[in-house]
Amino acid sequence: MTSPALYDPARDDGEEQIRAHIADLERQGPPSDPRTDIDTASLTARYPRLGAVTTADLAVPSPDADLTARVYHPTGRDPGVGLVWIHGGGWVGGDIDRPEAHWVSLELAARGIAVVSLGYRKALHGVRAAQLEDDVRRGWHAGREALRDLGIAAEAVHVGGASAGSALAAGLTLRMRDEDGPSPASALLVYPLVHRELPPLSAEVADSVRGLPAAQVISPRAARAYTANVLGMDDVVEPYLFPGDAPSLGGQPPVLIIAAQRDLLRASSDRYARQLREAGVPVVSETQADVAHGYLDDPGLPEALASIDRMARWMADRS
Repeated sequence: MTSPALYDPARDDGEEQIRAHIADLERQGPPSDPRTDIDTASLTARYPRLGAVTTADLAVPSPDADLTARVYHPTGRDPGVGLVWIHGGGWVGGDIDRPEAHWVSLELAARGIAVVSLGYRKALHGVRAAQLEDDVRRGWHAGREALRDLGIAAEAVHVGGASAGSALAAGLTLRMRDEDGPSPASALLVYPLVHRELPPLSAEVADSVRGLPAAQVISPRAARAYTANVLGMDDVVEPYLFPGDAPSLGGQPPVLIIAAQRDLLRASSDRYARQLREAGVPVVSETQADVAHGYLDDPGLPEALASIDRMARWMADRS
């Protein structure tokens, strides 16, 4: 068996690979996930605690898209805290059935937190940032209503996301500030990319991916390919998708950032945490050790479970 190619910053062809990947998605649609143990039945068989969660589809009204969403409710418990969760995928992939959405939501609900997991359109075939932001805004309002129907107070509803979903969650938080609400109780951002251009890499961040397979590393050029695609042109300024580029960040609710240690996107997490502090926004920025980007998509991974526990504590401490 051939060993996977290791990431080499001197031979970074990530931009070309991402552009080819996006072209394949537009021609062929999303590939099927080869894993056979990530459906609900398989997950609850492996982790019986997840069987104490009830799920239901949620309709998100939209004149422009067929949006999918799912509600996760801890069976027989009054959750008291709710989360609207947004999956990642570079704005071109992912869905609410992938573990980063489905397993994470099950785990949080098993810990007593009601979750609404949002789907949204992908930045393919001419769909761009404004449409994704509109989908998430609609999903946020529909999710809050669904959580209210479960008895959760408006001030106990948080928003969060992973990777590209973090950018959407952070942008939604900024937009709700500008639109005078309803704002989330807090924002939870896991391995986010919230700048159009990945900030300069510190020596420590650059060295953190040494020895990783190239497929596990989102390089600065690859990140730029993703952001250029979702924006549609290179010189667009889009503060609600990349709030790290916004002129003002003050007036937002508290933010929890969890970065992956072996992830070049940590440069975005680190800068955004500094920007929030300078703007007077309460922020806690942490790094999950020994993991690469996307680790929440690996059900049962100890580091993923640790981050889910941290998210649950963060929300419970603010209830």
